[in-house]
Amino acid sequence: MLQKIALHHEQLFIGIDGLDECQEPERRQTLLMIHNILKASKTKRNIRVFLTSRKEQDIGISLRSASRLDIRPYHLDKDIKDYVRVRALDLSKKFSIALERQRTIIADIARRSQGLWAITLHIVNS
Repeated sequence: MLQKIALHHEQLFIGIDGLDECQEPERRQTLLMIHNILKASKTKRNIRVFLTSRKEQDIGISLRSASRLDIRPYHLDKDIKDYVRVRALDLSKKFSIALERQRTIIADIARRSQGLWAITLHIVNS
């Protein structure tokens, strides 16, 4: 369906977030679809693809000619610590957690989450 849409529009933007979270067969199918859309487009300039993924060999090989921007988990550390700090403050009101213990918890959660929001939310909400 997306291939048909691409043929009838002068400009198309495709955004795919978290391709690495798909199973390998789904990733292959998605990457093949993107390649087919780009191949079928008349100029290749009318279609823009924005894709996010952690480094996976099959994705890297398939997109080796694409422009890349590496975003490292440490870019998110401050945001994660700020979020955990707010949540820790809420919990400390309920459970009388000492300030030094809060700092230890915040640092531990930030370290364990490895810059990934999904892990942070899972830890904090457990």
